[in-house]
Amino acid sequence: TGDRYVSIGVRVPGRIERYFIEEGESVKKGDPLVQLDDRDYRAALDRAQASLELARANAELADAELRRGRELRKNGVISEQEFDILENKADVARASIAQLEAEVEAARVNLEYTTLRAPTDGVVLAKLKEVGEIAVPGGFAGSGDLVRIANLTDIRAEVDVNEADLDRVKMGGLARVTPDAYPNRNYAARVVKLYPQVDRQKGTLKIEVKLENPDDKLLPDMSVRVTFLADPPAPGEETGKTVLVPAGALQRDNDGTYVWVVRDGRVARVDVVTAG
Repeated sequence: TGDRYVSIGVRVPGRIERYFIEEGESVKKGDPLVQLDDRDYRAALDRAQASLELARANAELADAELRRGRELRKNGVISEQEFDILENKADVARASIAQLEAEVEAARVNLEYTTLRAPTDGVVLAKLKEVGEIAVPGGFAGSGDLVRIANLTDIRAEVDVNEADLDRVKMGGLARVTPDAYPNRNYAARVVKLYPQVDRQKGTLKIEVKLENPDDKLLPDMSVRVTFLADPPAPGEETGKTVLVPAGALQRDNDGTYVWVVRDGRVARVDVVTAG
């Protein structure tokens, strides 16, 4: 299902330098995906760090002048106004340090953003731009995205169920998922979502089931067949024999549900009770 896809774009603009991954490759949370050209951001970090060192040196000088000014003020050598100026100079120097420390941290974060990392475990579906292209944040209709991955740890299947059959489906109910590509493989599943609105045109409701033990055979957007199952009997509950028939063999009228059977060369109607 498409809601498990993650599109990853850049936080800072830059030229794409290299991809660390290929389509179909599995990644873990935190793995590097794309490297942007980071020379401008390294230079910005170096400038911010140099400005911070200069501010610290100026602050040390201002503190030294303030200490001397305090002694001179006690001895009446300088006026109160001159001492206030020295004190203000020291305060401004300390504030400059705090401001430049924030600028250094911002430059360091921007540098980290030049390496795109996987926000979750998954498999790479597509690389959306080529090496050498300029990537920018945002963009219209996902034009700023670089990589799309799918989270395959939580695989779900969607199916449209006719309104007439909704009484047989419930939250938490059992289901079986069979991929069209592998008709001999069945996966246990449970109903995890009933969408809140019926499609008026088709008369169906979308239902989502979560596969309990998916494997690497299942791929995003694969076509599957979903079969809803009756709940197993409670411990100690007596159960009768169950006969399985094709869904198309079931007939319904005002008297109930029935099937046609052949007995001794004659066709006969047999009333049945359906499970679920």
